[in-house]
Amino acid sequence: MNVIYIIIIIIIIIIITTFSFSFEKFAITLSKIQYKNANLVGAKLMGKNLSNIDFSNTNLTNADLTNANLANSNLTNTNLTDAILINANLNKCKLYNTNLSGVNIDGASFNAAVFNNINGMVDGIPNSLPNNWKLIKKYLFGPYVNLSNESIENLDLSNINLMNANLSYTIFTKCIFTNANLKFTNMTNVKFIDCNLSNCNLRESIVKNALFKNVILNNTGLLNIDLSNSVLINITSKNIYGLTLLPKNWILSDGKLIDISIITTEPSPIEKKSNTITSIPTTTKSNLFINKYPYKINPDDLYKYDGIIDKKTVPSKIISNNSIDSNSYNNSIDSNTNNTSNNFLQFGPWLSSF
Repeated sequence: MNVIYIIIIIIIIIIITTFSFSFEKFAITLSKIQYKNANLVGAKLMGKNLSNIDFSNTNLTNADLTNANLANSNLTNTNLTDAILINANLNKCKLYNTNLSGVNIDGASFNAAVFNNINGMVDGIPNSLPNNWKLIKKYLFGPYVNLSNESIENLDLSNINLMNANLSYTIFTKCIFTNANLKFTNMTNVKFIDCNLSNCNLRESIVKNALFKNVILNNTGLLNIDLSNSVLINITSKNIYGLTLLPKNWILSDGKLIDISIITTEPSPIEKKSNTITSIPTTTKSNLFINKYPYKINPDDLYKYDGIIDKKTVPSKIISNNSIDSNSYNNSIDSNTNNTSNNFLQFGPWLSSF
């Protein structure tokens, strides 16, 4: 009889243990899914332990998560518009396509968190951010950030890492990008106005219908960049490197971007005064008049661009073997009549092709 009681007790213990384990497992599973795809607008979750929770596709607009523990949670496609994350723990969180517009992140920790395609201006100063991320005047800047349709002015973004960022339809005015990493970014319809992009690397970025106005591009990398559909206005540049497709009337010569549409055959003021034209020495670089002052352009560079110039149209008396024959050029000048305008027509066949 005692044996039977012992067996019954053992069976009861096994049943209770099994049920408890199953219930605990069910509770853990429930805790992981109860916040997914949920509507938690205005939820009061202050101080809650919400670590390892899946908040993907959840609406947390205006939610109060002050002092909450969200470590290792999944915030993919989560809407955190105007949420409060003061002193919250978001270490190792996953924020993909997360809307942070108006979020208060004062004192929040984001150590080892993963940001990808996050967007929105934030309030407060966080305790920490992931590597390569910076908060500058309410904007979060870092790799894969989404800054599309923003209007950003007067910011020093030197040494910023915006690799793979979405800058489409963004307007940057009077911003400094010195030494910034802009590789692989989406610059569709972006506008850079009065900006300094010196020492930037724009390698293989998507640049379509962009505007570069009053921009400095010294030592800027343009490898595999297609600027053919963009607008360039008043560009200052030197030591440009990388192969690039340029808009009509622009060439890359000796590392400089040059607008050949402003080349004129009109003599410089000094030559107008003297009624003579300075002779052009034999050299591998021709001297053209840009903005009424001489500027050096490498003929070899001109031939590299389809539709810019056909080598056959260059007068052989003026240019031979990619160099300018100063004797032929000077002999074409009628010093008695001082007819300088006709002499410049010697360049007509190939200047007209610009």
